[in-house]
Amino acid sequence: MRRIIALLAALNLVACAHGGGAAPEAASATKPAAPKPVATPEAKAAASEASGLAMKGDNARALPLFRSAWEGGVRSRNLNHRS
Repeated sequence: MRRIIALLAALNLVACAHGGGAAPEAASATKPAAPKPVATPEAKAAASEASGLAMKGDNARALPLFRSAWEGGVRSRNLNHRS
């Protein structure tokens, strides 16, 4: 068992020493991320109301509010998942 662990550790070190040439070029080719939009107060209120409706189970009324909140600049993981 120790021989296998030693062999895997040696292979990992060899791979790390020889495999780093392509990563910096690939990173420079990607576009920078777009800035996060600023949420309007109306969008924040719509998101809050939509969350309350969704908690009560009224998804049909909550969905348009979630969408308007997203269009108004509200960005969160839960909002993205729900809408």
